[in-house]
Amino acid sequence: MRGVLRADPLWVETFTGLRMKQFERLLKVVREPLAPPFGVSSASVSRVIQRLSAPPRA
Repeated sequence: MRGVLRADPLWVETFTGLRMKQFERLLKVVREPLAPPFGVSSASVSRVIQRLSAPPRA
């Protein structure tokens, strides 16, 4: 998950109150259950999570 999640640990801890490892575990747990309600694949959910957690491009 480290390769997928590119957010700065300081931001993760500040906004979620979780350490980076805890946040990674949370994402692993919720990735699969998030797909069915939205009618998408778990790979699509992973891409959205990756896009939201990536630093903004210049």
